[in-house]
Amino acid sequence: MLRTPPLTASRPETNALFPLIYYAIIPIYLWSLILNGTLLAAIFRVPSKLLVTRMHKIMALLLSVLFCFGLFIVSMHLGALFYGSQAYWQVVACGTCCFVIMTLHFNLLLAFERYNFLLFDKATYDSNRGYVGWVMLSCVLFLAGNLAVFTTSPTEDLMSPSLPLQNSIWLALNPGCGIVTLIIVSYLYTCTFLHTSSTLRRDTKNSDISRRNERHVLWNCLLMSSTLYIAYLPATILWTVAKAVPLEDATWFWARVVADIFVSLDSIVTPLLICYFRADIRSVLYTSFRRKPNLPSDKSLAQVEEEEEDDGFETVSSISY
Repeated sequence: MLRTPPLTASRPETNALFPLIYYAIIPIYLWSLILNGTLLAAIFRVPSKLLVTRMHKIMALLLSVLFCFGLFIVSMHLGALFYGSQAYWQVVACGTCCFVIMTLHFNLLLAFERYNFLLFDKATYDSNRGYVGWVMLSCVLFLAGNLAVFTTSPTEDLMSPSLPLQNSIWLALNPGCGIVTLIIVSYLYTCTFLHTSSTLRRDTKNSDISRRNERHVLWNCLLMSSTLYIAYLPATILWTVAKAVPLEDATWFWARVVADIFVSLDSIVTPLLICYFRADIRSVLYTSFRRKPNLPSDKSLAQVEEEEEDDGFETVSSISY
C-alpha cells in the first residue's frame, strides 16, 4: 500500500518527504560533490604518485561512484520540480539502488585489498587478484537485477518496485546485498586486526609500543567498518522489516527519514576518512590551495610516507588505504 505518495511535477511540496529531500538530503549531496570532486582532482593531478597501487585505484573508483551518485540525486530531484512521471521515478529509484550497490561493492573490494596486502608478500599480492573479478561479477549481476525489476514494475515509494514478484526479487537483491556485504566486511576487518596484532606482538620487542600500535590498528578497523554499518544498516533494516511487518505511517516515515539521511551522509564521511588516512593526498591538497601551488616532489611525498610509517607501525599505514 502506498504510504507516502511520490513527488509529482505539479505539486511536489504536498509530499511529506519534500522537506527531507529538498532541505536536507540535496544539500548533503551538494557538499559530497565538492568533497569528492576535490579529492578526485587532487588524485588525477598527480596520478603517478596517488594511483600507484591497486588499492589506490579502487579508492579512486569509489570516490568517482560517490561523486556520480551525488550528481544523480541532485539533478534528478531538482528535475522533479518540473517533471515527475512514473517512468521518471522508476529511473530515480533504479539509479539510487544501483549507486548504493556499487558503493557497497567497492567498499568490499577495499576491505579485501587491505586484508590481502597484509596477508601476502608483494609477489603473491600482485598475482592474487581473483577476488576482484568475483566482486565485480557480483556487482554486475546485482545491477542487472535492479534494471530488470524497475523496467517491468512501477514504484510507489521511490525505492522499491510495486508489483509483488519484482518486489520480492528487489528485496533479495538490495537488502540482501547490504546484509551480506556488511557481514563480509566485518569478517575481513576482524581478520585484518587479528593478523596485524599477531605480527606486532611477534616483531615488536617493546610491549608498550606493541599495545599502542594494536590500539591504533583496532581504531582504524573499527572506524572503517562502523561507518558502513552506520550508513547502510538503518536502510537495510527498514526495507527488510517494512516488507515483513506492517508499520504505522508515522513510524515508517521517520524510519525512512533516518535511513535516507544516513545513506546520504556516507558520501561525505568517505572522502573525509580518505583525507584522514591518506597523508599523501593531504599533501597534494595543501600545495594546491597555497597561493603559489607547487606539485609535491618525489622527496616530499617520500617524507610524507615516512611520517605515516613512523606514526606507529608500517602495517598501520598499509591498512589505512
